[in-house]
Amino acid sequence: MSLSRVVVSPDVFFVCTSHAFTTEKEEIMGLLLGDTAAFPSERSVVSEIWGVHMMKRSHKTKDRVEISPEQLAEASACAEVLSETVGRRTRVVGWYHSHPHITVRPSHVDVATQANYQMLDNSFVGLIFSCFNHDATTKKGRLQLIAFQSLNTGAKIEEIDVPVTISHIVTPHPVPVLHQLVKLQVNMQEEERTAYIASLVQPPTKPANAAPLARLHSSAVYQKSLCRLLEYGYGPLLQTLQEQVQRNNKTIEQLQLQLQQDQQ
Repeated sequence: MSLSRVVVSPDVFFVCTSHAFTTEKEEIMGLLLGDTAAFPSERSVVSEIWGVHMMKRSHKTKDRVEISPEQLAEASACAEVLSETVGRRTRVVGWYHSHPHITVRPSHVDVATQANYQMLDNSFVGLIFSCFNHDATTKKGRLQLIAFQSLNTGAKIEEIDVPVTISHIVTPHPVPVLHQLVKLQVNMQEEERTAYIASLVQPPTKPANAAPLARLHSSAVYQKSLCRLLEYGYGPLLQTLQEQVQRNNKTIEQLQLQLQQDQQ
């Protein structure tokens, strides 16, 4: 049975969108956690996504993202832990990545990558978040999201659009998704530190007297990167979470008031 629809929880959409907007110079990616539900009478399969697994990038490239077997195994282990937490079977059901400043349509590399994943799981799905674009008519910022799969016709591999909706997903216990935003900040800081340490290695082609200046430059770049994370990462994240707490408190008050009215 073919994958007919994808349902993404609001928290997953929020986390993935926040991840996509962390950089407009390179693509970002992560893995999607959830499960599929089959409907034999309709000959269809629905993929429900309620979790995210973020990964550190070993290489920052403008138009290419990769998942190593080790990262896939790590995500599977996290899915097993999440299964016990939410009381519902959870596994790796897809992947997501961003397209900054370019079309939301998958590239030929994306389609080929998706085809490889589907060889392991036919219901595996890909999400693309196109960001840092503007509507030509309104001149306003625009965020686009699509879900896709690949179809191997024999002659070539084609993309298939899969309808995607953002909706609440029922699980026996709450899904801890928003903590991935904290992990995102930690990952970005570690990526910058890894790049800083690598820059301290003196290439053999450079003269020895250039080392002090190179270290000074690397240190300045590293400190600038950390300041940028504070300004564009930690600060906005804290403000966003505080606003979310306020909205949740208002929702709780409204529900308690409604409950009291129903009991009268």
